[in-house]
Amino acid sequence: MNDVRRTPPSWGRPSILFIFLAGLIGLVVWGPCASQPSESSPRSEVSSGTWTCAMHSGVRLPRPGVCPTCEMDLVVVVDLDPTATNRLSLSPEAVALAEVETAVVVRRSVFREVRLAGKIAVDETRVHQITVRVAGWLNHLYVDSRGVTVQPGDHLLEIYSPELLSAQQGLLQAIESVERLHAQGVAVPKRMEDALDAARARLRQWGLLDQQIEAIEEQGVLSEQLVLYAPEGGVVTEKHAVEGAHVNVGDPLYTIADLSQIWVMLDAYEMDLPWIRIGQQVNVRVEALPGELFEAHVSFIDPITNDATRTTEVRVHLENRDGHLKPGMFVTGTILAQLTSEAGGAQLSLSDLWTCSMDPEVLETEEGDCSICGMKRLPPSGSGSQSVATGQFPLVVPATAPLVTGARALVYVRLPGATNPTFEARNVVLGPRAGDDWVVLEGLVEGEVVVVAGAFKLDAELQIQGGSSLMSDLKGR
Repeated sequence: MNDVRRTPPSWGRPSILFIFLAGLIGLVVWGPCASQPSESSPRSEVSSGTWTCAMHSGVRLPRPGVCPTCEMDLVVVVDLDPTATNRLSLSPEAVALAEVETAVVVRRSVFREVRLAGKIAVDETRVHQITVRVAGWLNHLYVDSRGVTVQPGDHLLEIYSPELLSAQQGLLQAIESVERLHAQGVAVPKRMEDALDAARARLRQWGLLDQQIEAIEEQGVLSEQLVLYAPEGGVVTEKHAVEGAHVNVGDPLYTIADLSQIWVMLDAYEMDLPWIRIGQQVNVRVEALPGELFEAHVSFIDPITNDATRTTEVRVHLENRDGHLKPGMFVTGTILAQLTSEAGGAQLSLSDLWTCSMDPEVLETEEGDCSICGMKRLPPSGSGSQSVATGQFPLVVPATAPLVTGARALVYVRLPGATNPTFEARNVVLGPRAGDDWVVLEGLVEGEVVVVAGAFKLDAELQIQGGSSLMSDLKGR
């Protein structure tokens, strides 16, 4: 009988596989727990709270450690005050990590340099048009081209007019009748004297000077060709007269502009208007005259904005005795505007000046009548003034503090007295911007501390936590 020997089962290879599988299961199950520090770990000494991952905000753990998803160090999060959803509390370490910087809200006078561009233009109050007052033919032109400079009393042209001949004849007949009565020793009737005065006035109204009328009376001869003289001096900017042409009453002959004083028309954008007022000093530089600086004052602010360019014209008057400033030249103007405290409210600073509503180029330091039209001078209008708080300097914050959107502006205010740094999102009403500062009209008080760097990071964290941030409504705060 053959011995049948049973070979015991071999457990070598299966046992190794079992151990490997058990270890793998243990790593999967206990791995996250093992990554957290034990109670005796130094991390356990950190104050308790809610900890989250900067990359995975859905992770919420009750103790410090690393993120189970990306293994980044967790950061502490203190829950929001349930009664104030616009507040955010962070640890000092988190504030340092976000690189938050703050500044104090102060009241002080601020300046802004307003730069304007424009062109030189003709002073419209010094433009004169020479027209025909009597029909006739232009036999000769003394001024036969545009750009000629004429002085008052210079001859312009010669005209032949049957009406002028008839008026001269009537004048000579009236003079002859009066002289005949004087020679006879008879008193001259008043009607004859009135007829003589009417004949002279008719020639005067038709453009003849008193010297010409006196010459006709002395010579006693009719003049077929009468010379018309320039009533005003300046540069001929337009020439309509043509030699030999027939002209009727009212036809234009020349346009003469006095360029001894010119206008500077500067374009101001809407955001610049709060800083511009009548009477402010303007430093004007002309591209064609490098190195030269012209000082003037704002004399007029157009009440209508140009729809095409969205700008408002600001007018400045400049003296041009030497004629170097020519209409059409490009210029730049600089206004150093100051927002300060004055009687009746904080407004743009301006010296006590008096101007005329009909002639705004008149700027005087005392009350009185206009030297041009005789109207009573008044203080300049408040065009462009920016009212703030009565009797106080404006509230000012750095320009980096507000988070500005198209609808509103928001700042983060650091609240005093909190255990951890606490910040509150608050809506504010901004006034004009002054260089590196914003003027605040509503929403802040003097002495509060606002965030000037890192506000976007705070706003992002507040949004992640479901609070009222820049992207949501602050419920009227």
